[in-house]
Amino acid sequence: EFTSAATTVIVLEQRPKNLPPKPLAEQQRHRVQYEAMLREIQKQEERACERRRRLEEERCRREEVATRTTALWSRGVLPRWQEVQCKSRKVRSLWWEGIPPSVRGWVWQHSIGNQLNITPELYEIFLARYGFHFRGINALSQKLQGKKIRLGASVAPGNPQLEAMTLDILSTFPDLHIFQKGGPYHDSLRNVLGAYATYRPDVGYAPMTSWLAAMLLLYMDAVEAFVVLANILNQPCMLAFALPRPNQVKRYLATFDVFFEENLPGLFAHFKKIGLLPDVYLGDWVLVLLAHVLPLECACRARDVWFRDGEEFAFRAALGRLSLLADSLLTLDKEGAAALLLARSSPAASSSVAAAPFPIPATQEEALFSAIAGVRMVSRRRSWAQVLALQ
Repeated sequence: EFTSAATTVIVLEQRPKNLPPKPLAEQQRHRVQYEAMLREIQKQEERACERRRRLEEERCRREEVATRTTALWSRGVLPRWQEVQCKSRKVRSLWWEGIPPSVRGWVWQHSIGNQLNITPELYEIFLARYGFHFRGINALSQKLQGKKIRLGASVAPGNPQLEAMTLDILSTFPDLHIFQKGGPYHDSLRNVLGAYATYRPDVGYAPMTSWLAAMLLLYMDAVEAFVVLANILNQPCMLAFALPRPNQVKRYLATFDVFFEENLPGLFAHFKKIGLLPDVYLGDWVLVLLAHVLPLECACRARDVWFRDGEEFAFRAALGRLSLLADSLLTLDKEGAAALLLARSSPAASSSVAAAPFPIPATQEEALFSAIAGVRMVSRRRSWAQVLALQ
């Protein structure tokens, strides 16, 4: 039974004895105000108690689901991986519901494969090259600082990519406190990103990919994360946005517009009217699959389905999110809509299982995936791949 602590928070007192007593009318007015304040505090406490109860229920539900699905994956899917993968309806359904954390790393690695044939030795080579380069830059930085030339902390002078990487790491899943400087995963994240930038100097550090690499590190070691990251970014769509390759990006944006107009004609027309183009927001969404605006487990579930469906799911998820935000977006001008679409997750939200950060309302993971499921990726009897081929 709920018991309010409101009466211990606010106590109605009379005037001190050395002052004249309150008039009766004033006493009655203050009594009414006092009781109203107590009722409001009690309502707030009851709402907070209800939120805690729902969070606990959601946590227990997720634990039960994870226990059940882990057994299904461990006994029915992983031993027959080459045979089943995501071919059967049952396995595809399991994939859609989210891969259990205990097997997620294994499934991600085996889903993407290693077409680049990257070995642990190759990772160590590029990590060493990055370390040599990074130490040289830091030495130059300290030398310049000794000459009283002001530089940002831990930022490479004259190297905008390393600067962008350093700043992105600071803002990657900030509420987890494990990827920032001094955190247990900071060095691993920096090493994976730095080794990749050395491995693919044509790409270097692609903005926002610290979120992708960080998510991988939650489920695998640094070498495995590097292999998966390199193979993910080697996918045609990911590489087009990471480099970027303007002509290929235009093809993807044009294809996205076709399905945008097909699924959300009202919002599509509104964006046309206010002059908001998909290149303003879509690039980051595709590269990190909304990881910067979703609760962590929700973002991981989205990445699960990406490994099942490939690049098409990134655009499908984008349309699902636009569908959820449509009512708000229809009331905004270009600047307001862009700000809403580019907003990152609020601290302390992304690790909660039931509290989604702005602009996704709380407990809306199922609503988001329901919206994604409602997106039709067929336009005039043509699939995503067929429409893309026509661009």
